[in-house]
Amino acid sequence: MSARPIRLGSSASVLSFGVLVATTTLLGSARANPLDPADFALVDVTMGSGPRALVLADLDGDGARDLLAVDEFSSRLSMRFGDGAGGFSSLSWKPVGPQPVDLAACDLDGDGLLDVVTANTGNSTVSLLLGAGGGALQSAISVSGGVQPMGLDVGDVDGDGDPDVVTAGDDLVKTVALLPGDGVGGLFAPSFPLGGFCATDILLVDVDLDGDLDAVISDDSHDSVVVLPGLGAGAFGGAVSIAVPSDPRGLAAGDLDGDGQPELFVAASGDSVISVIRHLGGFVFSDAEQHDVGLGPYAVAVGDVDGDEDLDVVAADFGSLDVALLLGDGHGALAAGPLLDAGLGPVDVALGDLDGDFLADVAIVNQFSNDAWVHLAQIGPWIDLGGGVAGAAGEAVLQGSGEPVPHDLVSVLVTGIDRRKKLGHLLIGVERLDAPYKGGVLVPDPLVISKIRPDKPLVFRWPDVPAGASLYMQVWFDLKGRKQATGSNALRAVGQAP
Repeated sequence: MSARPIRLGSSASVLSFGVLVATTTLLGSARANPLDPADFALVDVTMGSGPRALVLADLDGDGARDLLAVDEFSSRLSMRFGDGAGGFSSLSWKPVGPQPVDLAACDLDGDGLLDVVTANTGNSTVSLLLGAGGGALQSAISVSGGVQPMGLDVGDVDGDGDPDVVTAGDDLVKTVALLPGDGVGGLFAPSFPLGGFCATDILLVDVDLDGDLDAVISDDSHDSVVVLPGLGAGAFGGAVSIAVPSDPRGLAAGDLDGDGQPELFVAASGDSVISVIRHLGGFVFSDAEQHDVGLGPYAVAVGDVDGDEDLDVVAADFGSLDVALLLGDGHGALAAGPLLDAGLGPVDVALGDLDGDFLADVAIVNQFSNDAWVHLAQIGPWIDLGGGVAGAAGEAVLQGSGEPVPHDLVSVLVTGIDRRKKLGHLLIGVERLDAPYKGGVLVPDPLVISKIRPDKPLVFRWPDVPAGASLYMQVWFDLKGRKQATGSNALRAVGQAP
């Protein structure tokens, strides 16, 4: 006899769980099944000659991210347009200034179309390529971009609502350059707010959360990360320097521990580590802590790689020809994940959904094999979040199956329980609670409950929620009485498009 589907919100009951949850102290829930290289499908596409930096952006406005890379050896911008399902168009390109080493995509002229900016170290310029619609770009216009720029970022530094460009270069006097945007696709002449060292990368981020962008720079001269506080109106305050291991290169920022403040990450190539600099408030930072990765990391990116909604760290290891994953637990700890393959000379890495499953994929460019490798995550749509606890009923394991598409049938199954025990309670929520509960973690913030029988699938129709929205599910046994409660692992089910 087939399982009978239930309708969430009708035959299932809506309950108040205030009496069940004693505290709302937030806890992380570790991923029960660690990532494996087999959780990714590789797509290899040719780029130009010597790709040096990579951006994922929807240049043609079709809703799918595209691969944009600057080719240092051929002085070109290479483009492959994504189809939203993990495939890419044939290669197209536009010439830019000599020896481009970094790029950014933004709307410089306010017309709603993405434009591209490149940093060209060969003649100390930046190239501006204004969008013309449908992925087309106008011919590059080059303007002064500081001195031998090695890194570039874009953001509204002066607070006028228009994107500005910052570069950091290999010059001891004019290290950092600020090029204010004019709002119509041009840049004003650069000013030089900081000098005194040779830089390899620059990142704009609001470090102190005051609403003004700050500049973070990799200082290769002194093996440090320099933070330049933004004061608004394009002004900067006195620099703060944090020591890191040798040869700092790529930078990233993100909230690793869930306190709302960004941590800083730097790829320290000389010591083959990723340095994590904890933000302690204002412009006070911890000493850098080190996490081993492969040999000679050139770039670092942050995002949720394993689908548990905690920040993870990804490094492009130039020396060992691989990509290292460091998996976060939401409280600031990082654990070594798998190594993903790379081509010859991986120099940059970016994260983003490239196949339309609402999960982050990993893209890298390889400078000496002239290609981009895209590792498409195959971990969804049912993701194990952990959080369970063994009890009197056994060790409950919750699994899900089916495509979570509105009105389609999906099912959940709990195993590992003595079938003579009473029914369990399947708790479902649209948000996470992550609260300590009966020795485990109550992961869903429960809105719906349904009874569930061990070893018997519970079938229901996926609700009419937007694609990309998640439901969180967990089963508990022996919630009342003196017996030790049993909680299953939690599942995150990510809704998919029809």
